[in-house]
Amino acid sequence: MLGSRVILNILSGDPTVAQVSRDPTDVFNDLLTAFLVMGTIVGVVVVAYILHSAYKYKIDDTPAEGQYDIDTSTFADEDETESVARPQLGEIPSGVGKGGGKKLFLSFAISALIVVGLIIFAYWNLLYIEDTPEDAIEIGVDANQYDYEYTYPSGETTSQLFIPADKPVELNVTACHPGECGTPGEGDGEVWHTWHSQDLSAGADAIPGQYTQTWVQESDPGEYRVQCQELCGAGHSSMNFDDGVVVMEQDEFQDWCEDEECMDDEELDNWLNSPAEGDN
Repeated sequence: MLGSRVILNILSGDPTVAQVSRDPTDVFNDLLTAFLVMGTIVGVVVVAYILHSAYKYKIDDTPAEGQYDIDTSTFADEDETESVARPQLGEIPSGVGKGGGKKLFLSFAISALIVVGLIIFAYWNLLYIEDTPEDAIEIGVDANQYDYEYTYPSGETTSQLFIPADKPVELNVTACHPGECGTPGEGDGEVWHTWHSQDLSAGADAIPGQYTQTWVQESDPGEYRVQCQELCGAGHSSMNFDDGVVVMEQDEFQDWCEDEECMDDEELDNWLNSPAEGDN
């Protein structure tokens, strides 16, 4: 939904609506960066506080029995050294002492804000992934033992996925129905597969008789890996293609598509020349 993407841009410091389109890989990179940065900050603060407390409450000599038992009468004394109550092993903080339980409450409050903030940030990012752009072109993906077949809008099929750079593509993924792939009666297509590309941060289950959707978009031309992540038979390891997805420059893709007649020329021209979703 467009509203979530606008919010994401505002959170990232870019309030413009014209650049709401992002690759799925960008989304997951943002999530990783956010959790890495916040985790590092929290870790540094916690370790620093532990070291500070260890130094502050260090004991040079063996303490006498009861020396550090809490005595509330000493907390009114102006001498701070006499009002220090060192925590004991296994003791639950009671909030007794200078400041009461403010430090404990503050630490829990800050922790809760960080966790809730990360949850909200992750939620809005994952909403973006779940929402296929309206200007995406649908391409069918049939998984069988042991390869993939891609069907373009014209009905043209290929063994590799060819897509243009900076344009979203919706993949409608299934597995071949029993008897429709390979030799009938030999079980081809009767197992689950997955279509997964770690390079493009996208994947979907390929189930006989069912369809699942995912979408991809990549700005850098090149070849990207595709693999099956379900143990689908003796040839499972062969469903691992380093050149499973070929991303082309838009002009190059247009020439290829026109030669292969992968879709109607007018539809192709409108798709490639249409602004990204959310552009003014």
